[in-house]
Amino acid sequence: YLGLVHAARWHIRADLAPLALGHVLGTLVRSGHVVEVCDPVEGRGVVAAHLYAKSTPPLVERKPRPKEVHVVPAVKSAYELERERNIERNNQFLRSIGIAP
Repeated sequence: YLGLVHAARWHIRADLAPLALGHVLGTLVRSGHVVEVCDPVEGRGVVAAHLYAKSTPPLVERKPRPKEVHVVPAVKSAYELERERNIERNNQFLRSIGIAP
């Protein structure tokens, strides 16, 4: 026997687990619910195809994105303020000697 279902759990015989899981995953691949992938490092595997039955809503309701995003200007640190003053001072000096920054 392959195993048994007890208390809503499928208990598979260890020696037949690869065969049982291969059968289940193969069925899911053929139905399109999972997609088989092959990674050169990790080897073969499967990932969910996010396929739902028609008229079946997803398990999680997605909230609509806000239409407007309000950007709050970041408060500048003392270092940034000093840096900006130095840049402006240097630009003024360059202008005074005829070199446009």
